Amino acid sequence: MAYRYEKNYAGGQDIVIDGWQKGIADSPYTGIADIRNVNINDIPGAVFASTKTLDDKKNSLDVSYLGEIRTFTADTSTDIITISSSLQQDYISFTLTSTGTLPAGLSTSTIYYGRLQSLTTFKVSTTLANAVNGVYVDITSTGSGTHTLTTTNIGTIKCSTKDQRSGVVYAVDSNNYVWMNSPPGGTAAWILIKGNTLSQGSGNGIAIWQNYLFVFRSRSIDVFGSLNDFGTAAWSNSWQSMNASTSYPGLHKTLVGADNILYWTDFDDTASGTQRLGYIGSLKLAGASAFAPGTGATYTYNNNALDFPSDEEPTALAELNTYLAVTTVYSGVNSKGNQSKLYYWDRNSASFFYPLIIPESPVYEMVNSNNLLYIFVGARGRVYKSNLSSLAVAFKIPDQLYVPGSTATGYEGQPLSGLVSQDGSSSYYRIIFSQQARTTRRKIFFGVNMYGGTALYSYDVEANVVQIEATPINGVGSTSLNSTTMYAVETLNQTSSYNGTEVIWFGVYYTGSFTYTIEKWDLSSQNNTSKYGSYNGSVITDLINIGSPNNKKTLQQLEYRLDRKMISGSGLKLYYRNAIGESWTLLSTEDFSTYGAILSRAIDLPVTDLEWIQIKIEFNRNTVLRELRIR
Repeated sequence: MAYRYEKNYAGGQDIVIDGWQKGIADSPYTGIADIRNVNINDIPGAVFASTKTLDDKKNSLDVSYLGEIRTFTADTSTDIITISSSLQQDYISFTLTSTGTLPAGLSTSTIYYGRLQSLTTFKVSTTLANAVNGVYVDITSTGSGTHTLTTTNIGTIKCSTKDQRSGVVYAVDSNNYVWMNSPPGGTAAWILIKGNTLSQGSGNGIAIWQNYLFVFRSRSIDVFGSLNDFGTAAWSNSWQSMNASTSYPGLHKTLVGADNILYWTDFDDTASGTQRLGYIGSLKLAGASAFAPGTGATYTYNNNALDFPSDEEPTALAELNTYLAVTTVYSGVNSKGNQSKLYYWDRNSASFFYPLIIPESPVYEMVNSNNLLYIFVGARGRVYKSNLSSLAVAFKIPDQLYVPGSTATGYEGQPLSGLVSQDGSSSYYRIIFSQQARTTRRKIFFGVNMYGGTALYSYDVEANVVQIEATPINGVGSTSLNSTTMYAVETLNQTSSYNGTEVIWFGVYYTGSFTYTIEKWDLSSQNNTSKYGSYNGSVITDLINIGSPNNKKTLQQLEYRLDRKMISGSGLKLYYRNAIGESWTLLSTEDFSTYGAILSRAIDLPVTDLEWIQIKIEFNRNTVLRELRIR
């Protein structure tokens, strides 16, 4: 329960609601029904609107489905193109077309890079290395007709990795394009690293090892580097082959171990019957020389460092102490859709140790936090934890966050029961975890997709608390399973352009409008000024029993107590209802413009004939709430 009883000054009894730090409960009858877009950590005992997610378009290319389009003209004397309106991004990538003839020196078949000369002017390079080194296209005519520039479209981000030395995030999308979130020597902006092979892959994996970027296609590995010098960095495409087919649709999960070896998952989907084997591949240094993709003597490549029983496909990798942990799911003729396995390997033995059985499938992700493995699995939102000798449920996404039907109105906090569809049908309950989870401080951050609950979630491993940290800026209140699909991308220590704060980047795909955006969320929400406004931060309390059918109660007063006085822009909206599924009734809007710099206020609200009461609080920016009191 997130409430308690306390004697008040008049000799009666107050119901005091102040258990924000307990997070979202499994049921509204046992605790808080919903917490989203608010901070319950930074001020002990208080709750306030958290940092809103920010669409990253202002510092990067427009990542909409249609891209950014500008008309342009060319100047042969300066080799500068002038666009019709600003794009404000250095190293932006684009293609060119014309209703007539493009300026001589430019082609419709090339992806170019633009080096900003002013807000609306670029010089043009054919490669990233040329752009870094100041080597530009010689434009020898102005062409004819109307010329058009279209920025490179970004697909759905499938995998990402962070360079621990520089803090730069690298990502690969569903088109197999590779992106970095900070150009060489520049401020944060998502730019393309072109030149890898785009065919036979759809963003199957990515890793950084020995200052090189490894991009996994279905069967092949492309390598880019060295990341120490973008002026000379180049691609080595189809550098090595794996066991999967050239049309393998799965992810090659990657991990750089404490032993400085790069590991990845692999699955031979080309075989038939019982010969479909899963593998762990590995790459390690050979001798004392630095790694060089073109020099075989500098590395040892093994696409069969470990194999698994037939028809078991590896899906996630993690490290626990000296062991490499791997999850598998059944695939093909031996399919067991309700079961997965957790293997562990000491990296020296010829094979793995006896696995633990996970009674759900599939496994989406596995992360290590506080020397325990957390395994995201199944369609009911369960996350298991393991020390490799035992397995138990650590937490689950509460059923009450699921909103049935086509509308969310009134159904927040409704517990579920009955059968569960495993096919993702829109009329059933299904949770889809993102393919990436990230740990920072004491929390695990992950994306969740389901009716009424698509958001960036967190789990506090010390406090055992689940909460919704942030909703996509275009997805607040979304109720469709497929209308907002989130992929949590990465955490990083950002550059001074974001005030040196730690942020989470995540991708959100809106199928209804066919758009994909990269958004960011600041972890230091107490000090960030970009708080959720328009009352988009909210808490829904327990459903509190205050009466009975024969003894219904009247709500006389609702008092709120703040941690600090209201300031300009502060505000609360207070609602109530008397049953799950009922519509919310607005009790009062409490804001600075109406009541000034107040610290608390008791609202006289005679509401009669109540057996149950549930309160919804909506926050506007800098309002810090300590407690509510019902009497």
